[in-house]
Amino acid sequence: MERLIIDIEDRLRAEVPELQTIDENYGQLTKMFEDGDESDIYPPISPAVLIDVREVTWSNLARASQQGSVQVVVTLAVDCYDDTHHGQDQRALIADRMALAGRVHWALQGWKPTQTTRLVRTQTRYYHLPHLWKAYETVYTCVSVDVCLSEIGE
Repeated sequence: MERLIIDIEDRLRAEVPELQTIDENYGQLTKMFEDGDESDIYPPISPAVLIDVREVTWSNLARASQQGSVQVVVTLAVDCYDDTHHGQDQRALIADRMALAGRVHWALQGWKPTQTTRLVRTQTRYYHLPHLWKAYETVYTCVSVDVCLSEIGE
């Protein structure tokens, strides 16, 4: 579990190099939109991917070992300050944003991070953010085994 977010960051950097920000999600977008220019965090640069481990459901295996079903949320956030209404030349940007979301997804779907099973998409949602940003959020699941090494004599 300790490497999961870092592994995903490395995978996305290699597979989707046009991403400007790849980071753990610790509320950067919310904070940026709440505080505007007064924000005391660095703002993500579009296109940005923020990664969060939302939930782990644990079950016991044996002695000090547990298996966790992990929910990983990958959010692509894009600044959409473009005139994309019908009849405008920039309409193709709509398809470009969806294609980028697809590249992020296919870089992760079925890929196996260190010490987990392969990532499997379970949910996708799209939503709007303030200041004309849009989010493409995908939830993946994988399984991780956690073993207390001191309990097995290592």
